[in-house]
Amino acid sequence: MTPPHLPAADRFVLRRMNAAEQLRAGRKLRRIPQLLVGLIGYGASVMLLVTSGLGAASWSVLTEGISGSTGISFGTATNLIAVVVLVAWIPMRELPGLGTLLNVVLIGIAADATARIVPPPPDIEIRALYLVAGIVGLAFFDALYLGAQFGAGPRDGLMTGLVRLTRKPIPVIRTAIEVTVATTGWLLGGTIGIGTVLIAVTMGPLVGYFLPRVAVEIPDRTTEYPDRRPIPRRSPRIRLRRSANRAPRHSAEQAPGPTEAVSNEKPTVRKPFDEQEREGATGDTEQRLPFRASGTSDR
Repeated sequence: MTPPHLPAADRFVLRRMNAAEQLRAGRKLRRIPQLLVGLIGYGASVMLLVTSGLGAASWSVLTEGISGSTGISFGTATNLIAVVVLVAWIPMRELPGLGTLLNVVLIGIAADATARIVPPPPDIEIRALYLVAGIVGLAFFDALYLGAQFGAGPRDGLMTGLVRLTRKPIPVIRTAIEVTVATTGWLLGGTIGIGTVLIAVTMGPLVGYFLPRVAVEIPDRTTEYPDRRPIPRRSPRIRLRRSANRAPRHSAEQAPGPTEAVSNEKPTVRKPFDEQEREGATGDTEQRLPFRASGTSDR
């Protein structure tokens, strides 16, 4: 647990929740619009980088390298990479959610819509502006949809899983992924540019800066209502059933007195064996013969 004296940006961590827990968690009136805005803005930022012509993102370089070396289409290579990354989630025990599904659907739609709206850059200055806006927007909207805490996309889930397992900060893990992916794509024949290098170097620090500041912190159940105290459970009482043949116990007040008759017959008190022997020797006790039915005689 992070010490409470640290600032909010340093204390924030993404909650690890499955899809049902993500939907049951609170603050959905803010989280759902933030998720949608983040995914749409992410797709628009990707298209800004492509339109600038100064270098694609690292994963686009890898997709291009796989497509050129294997002969499959760019879209097929994109889906293949997504499947491989999702398989890598299994040993990391990363949990998908609503954001994982919408990531596959909305980003492509937003990128195509941006391509119809944004005109091609006429000169190098506009291309550089597209590049800077695309890099900052990509990091900001990436942190925005991740901070909604509805699950990460396939590639971002690789980052969040490694952050959770290695306990390393987000800038270190994201930069390592971006550099590794871009280098692998370049070795497979992908095209890199100045924009690719800038994305690989700056994406990690930018996401690490934006994520704690735009994320929705979901309170834990133990801290959501700090005034409430857990009610201790009482141990169940074991009730012993009184036997039917067992006489009820009387308290000192309810015990019968000496003048109260309990029954018509005098109770027989069994004496110790040595006392019986002593009384029998002196003849003080009466010897009682066993009961015999009438008409019988001793033989």
